[in-house]
Amino acid sequence: MTFFSAILTGLGLSHRESAAFFNVRLDTVRSWSAGRNPVPAGVWAQAHALAVQQERAAREVLAAWQEAGESDEIVLGLASDDYDAQSLGWPCRGAQMAAFRRLWEKLPPQVRLKVIPRGSDLSTAAAIEAHESLKAKSAPAGEG
Repeated sequence: MTFFSAILTGLGLSHRESAAFFNVRLDTVRSWSAGRNPVPAGVWAQAHALAVQQERAAREVLAAWQEAGESDEIVLGLASDDYDAQSLGWPCRGAQMAAFRRLWEKLPPQVRLKVIPRGSDLSTAAAIEAHESLKAKSAPAGEG
C-alpha cells in the first residue's frame, strides 16, 4: 500500500470516487495509488482540504454532543447516495462515513454511534430541515 492509497482509504474514497473528486481519469488514480506516477501538489492539497473538512465536522458533532450532556448514543444520518452526500458538501457517502469514523475516534469507547439513513428518524429529519433552511437563506436571490 502506498501512502497515497492509505490517504484515499482514510478519506473514504474508492478509486472511482477519487477520480471524480480530483476530476481525473480512473487510470490516473490507479497509477498514483500504485506509486507509478507522482501525485500532483494540487491533488494533495485537495485531499488535505477534504481531511480538514472531515475533521471539522467530527469536532462540531463532538462539541454538540458535549453541550447536550454526553449521552451514551449518538445518532448520525448517512446520506442515501452520493448525490445526497454532495448536497451536504461531501464528494460521496464514503467521505461522509469517514467523517463519522473521525468522530468515533474522538469519543470514549462506551459511546455508541448509530448510523442510520438520513431522515429516517425525527432527529435526522430535523437536521435535514435545518440544513435546507440554511441553504435557502444563504442562496443568492433567485436561487433559493
